[in-house]
Amino acid sequence: MADLRIPVMADISYDRGGRQADRGKDFAHRIAISRSLKFERQKAALQRAVEFEIVPRLLLAHPLLTSLARPQPTAAEAGIRDLAELSLGTIPDAASLHVQGLLGQGARVEDIYLKLLAPTAAYLRQLWIDDERDFAQVTLGLWRLQQLLREFSAAFRKNAKKPTGHRVLLTLAPGETHEMPYLLFTLVLTGEFLRREGWSSWIEPDCARGDTLALMRNEWFDVVEILINGEKRLDRLAAQIAAIRTESINRSVCIAVAGNTVHQRPELIKYLEADVLAAGPEKAGSTYTISNR
Repeated sequence: MADLRIPVMADISYDRGGRQADRGKDFAHRIAISRSLKFERQKAALQRAVEFEIVPRLLLAHPLLTSLARPQPTAAEAGIRDLAELSLGTIPDAASLHVQGLLGQGARVEDIYLKLLAPTAAYLRQLWIDDERDFAQVTLGLWRLQQLLREFSAAFRKNAKKPTGHRVLLTLAPGETHEMPYLLFTLVLTGEFLRREGWSSWIEPDCARGDTLALMRNEWFDVVEILINGEKRLDRLAAQIAAIRTESINRSVCIAVAGNTVHQRPELIKYLEADVLAAGPEKAGSTYTISNR
């Protein structure tokens, strides 16, 4: 019996010690995991506190930090926003007085037209698209910008070329009702540059109106420039271009198309059976094809 007991007791003693050692290692491992998870939770909580509590309170307490946290506009961007606010404001002459001040400081009228009025009009349009201003407010602002084009027209055309005898009709593609205030501003701006180049220009708000075809039957136009703002009604526009050609007393009238839509997809010129892609306002008239009368 003694010989049998010794190895059995030894085996039991050895097995118990091994299990105790394994349990000790497992316990230490669990403690380490628990501490790691606790650390991660504390770290996440601290990050949330900094992001959602400490930083907002600092920004509220220190307006300077708030301004530094936002990208600062360039001088040109600030000028555009200032003019936009003046055109939207309650003082009718505020925008005009602002432009007069810029001219008094030596600014060129052409630069004001292209680098201030045109981008301000685009900025107002974007305010409407983003629902930051309603349609009525933006329409008023764009109308005031259009009035500035007319108000400073004499100064803009101070060194205009001699009249060429060429005549152009500026009009919009059918159905541009919601974008009309912005697009009409663009037509008036283009007309100002054409007049400075010695052209006579007329503006019609919709090329599909009966007035447009009546003009084509009764007035000579070398060019009809159509501003396109989208691709929804191209079939209707193509039909109207065909009607303009048919009704025009100038059997060789040049049909020019303009706008981002055709600048991005010049193949539409062929689809619409137009003649040329018109350049921007500052190059107005340079891409027209003029036939001899």
